[in-house]
Amino acid sequence: MDNATDNRNYDPFEEFTLGSGSHAILCIHGLGCAPLLYYEVGRELADAGYTVRAILLPGHGTTLKDFAETPWTAWYDKVEREYAALAGKYDRVSVIGFSIGSMLATKLASERKVERLALLGPPYYIIRRWFPLRVALKTLGRFVSKVPTLRMSRRFRTAEGWVRHSTPMVEYFPLSTIATVDALVRNVRLLVKEVSCPTVIIVSRCDISTDPRGGKVMMRRLKIKEKELLKLSWSHHQMLQGCQRHRVLRKLIEFFKAQRTGREKNQW
Repeated sequence: MDNATDNRNYDPFEEFTLGSGSHAILCIHGLGCAPLLYYEVGRELADAGYTVRAILLPGHGTTLKDFAETPWTAWYDKVEREYAALAGKYDRVSVIGFSIGSMLATKLASERKVERLALLGPPYYIIRRWFPLRVALKTLGRFVSKVPTLRMSRRFRTAEGWVRHSTPMVEYFPLSTIATVDALVRNVRLLVKEVSCPTVIIVSRCDISTDPRGGKVMMRRLKIKEKELLKLSWSHHQMLQGCQRHRVLRKLIEFFKAQRTGREKNQW
């Protein structure tokens, strides 16, 4: 298990479906990431009796130009199409979203029937609550069109074994893409109160990409009773591959299994 397979043998941007249960779980990755991010948790959920569908958002996995020119509405159109396909085939559909995927998942849950909703590192506030993002983008835009990403090399478990890739899987974030994320977040903030399904939010106190206090604000604005906020102490933003990834995995398994037993925690 400790030997990483050749990266050339596995495409991290390849969409996948695991399992054959009647309850489907749609997995939405974050900015500059890929479906590969969900393979380990997807395998565990599939083994627990669920069907797991991990998708690739438009603009990802091709060129930086595609990445820069893809609006968030194209991301959401893809999410809606995938949801409709699952809803037409499975009895129940739940959603897991990481980072910007969590905002897309929130919008979906506010507009469609979603069984359960798991939000990982939601960027309710990008960087920090009072960070002047628009001013920063306008100032940077006078000099550059893109900024380098902070990439971390991670090992991912796949069907072929272990592979090593960097996350995020792009070297740069175009400023236009960051502005697109800001527009998405501002749109979704107005929709949080419309979510009506059981929800778990997982944030980390060490997250420097998003303000973990945003999770608390989202919890307050959710009008549902069945909601839970889990605060990690040591994980970075990429919590599905961080030092507390096993705790995240256990929480997701517990959260989805609660639907079967009728048990639900409300830690708020």
